[in-house]
Amino acid sequence: MHSIFAGRSKMVVTLVTTLIVATGMLGLDATGAAAQTPPASTAAATNSDQPIGVGSDNNCTPSNGWAVLTGTGGNWAAVCGVFVLDVAGFGPFTKLTIRVRNRVWLHQTFPARGWADCFSVGSPPRTFNLSGRDQNPGDMQVSANTSPC
Repeated sequence: MHSIFAGRSKMVVTLVTTLIVATGMLGLDATGAAAQTPPASTAAATNSDQPIGVGSDNNCTPSNGWAVLTGTGGNWAAVCGVFVLDVAGFGPFTKLTIRVRNRVWLHQTFPARGWADCFSVGSPPRTFNLSGRDQNPGDMQVSANTSPC
């Protein structure tokens, strides 16, 4: 009987090891819940549960963005390239800095719906002070159009 229990014991250890490895490969934590990863655009831009910034890609930040929205609480949104970025929930914003000649649009809702306000710059960079509805847009769009608004 001793050898039967030894064999079962080895089988249980092997089964438990297999389950642990499978759990890790599936991205499950110790409670069995799937690990939650924020979207790539916000992965490096969260502070506790409050979002503070979002970029059009993982490398887009306020220091290199073509168009950058900033607020007084450290919140920001940046677009690098021709892109429509969902910024709902990241405001309020107080400034819009544009570093390119492309038109920049703020829209009521993502993607590019509702009211729309256009900003353009003849000699970038330029920073606009925002007021009213522009402080809480639903999206920011850098257009391919370089003509003045």
